[in-house]
Amino acid sequence: MTVERLQEVLLSLLRAALWQNEKAENALAELSADDWQEVIEAARKQALVGVVYDALPASDMPASISNQWKAEASAIAHDYQRHLLTLNNISARMQSECGITPIVGKGLALAACYPTSYRRSSGDIDLYYRSVDEKRRADDCFRRWGMPIVEGKQDESATSFNGITIENHGQFIFCHSPFVGKRDRKMVSEKIQNGSALTEKLIDGVPLLTFNPEFTLLLLFSHSYKHLLSQGIGLRQLCDVAMYLRAEHAAINGLSLKELLRKWGMERWANVVFAFCINRLGMPREMLPYDVEVGKWDTDRLLQEVWQAGNLGQMDNRDGVRPQGTLRGRQHTARRIVRNMRHFARYAPAESVGWFTGLVLRRAVGR
Repeated sequence: MTVERLQEVLLSLLRAALWQNEKAENALAELSADDWQEVIEAARKQALVGVVYDALPASDMPASISNQWKAEASAIAHDYQRHLLTLNNISARMQSECGITPIVGKGLALAACYPTSYRRSSGDIDLYYRSVDEKRRADDCFRRWGMPIVEGKQDESATSFNGITIENHGQFIFCHSPFVGKRDRKMVSEKIQNGSALTEKLIDGVPLLTFNPEFTLLLLFSHSYKHLLSQGIGLRQLCDVAMYLRAEHAAINGLSLKELLRKWGMERWANVVFAFCINRLGMPREMLPYDVEVGKWDTDRLLQEVWQAGNLGQMDNRDGVRPQGTLRGRQHTARRIVRNMRHFARYAPAESVGWFTGLVLRRAVGR
């Protein structure tokens, strides 16, 4: 099957699963057993095996592929429940024993926006805090519970519970643009600290603290853009945006969001993703948070990139396996960053140049 045909099949299944208002039968006509094997492998690469499961045809699939898909979708659902139970336990324990209410970012908060939450593949549990000091107190709580903390850079840390990685974040986002002033950075910090940037969200019936829609979207765009440059992103990361807009578009203050994205240098990147959600993922235009000239933005190159990179770039084989050794490994990463900056730096030029310059300088001094 050609790449174009494979993209047509997977995107048709994806649109049918996300919006539940169309069937994908026309795109699935005359697929052979080998074709179906390619489809499930493409879905795996994009971490979408569970998401598209409910859009699969009731017949016409080889039994072996159908059984594989069912087993993997069931495993994803079980993993989701395990993540949710872990999150609920940690959140409740941290509140009762440490007086801290963690803020749930990405992950399970996004899964709640999908038509069937347990179909979205689960990764790490990302917990954010109102300040760096609160994050450090949370680290101390985990240590008291016998959970070792691995300190990262830029006020991040990680631990593990029941085989699930939990990442603690003391800062909302790391902005590298020299054009984002102290006043805007302080405004974001103050809104998180005083709670005006936060909201309570029901995740499978359990109320958990998360960011409000404008801050959530800023977080998604900032996180995905840095991944795009350094490691890569897949279709799942773009589906997350579409599904968040599906669930929250009525609650989004479009003017506030647009201004926030502009100040943080993410407006162009956001507009490309919005155009992709409409042109490729089938998102209804009325779910846009503000008016976007969709035809202005090139989604062909983005489709090509996410198709090759896969989920968070984890299955991107264009540059081969990252070699052993510090110097060779850094050279390998640098080649990927330079290649991606050539195509995508124009969507957030100040952020990309500032980030890359800082990365080079940190490497130069051995940090």
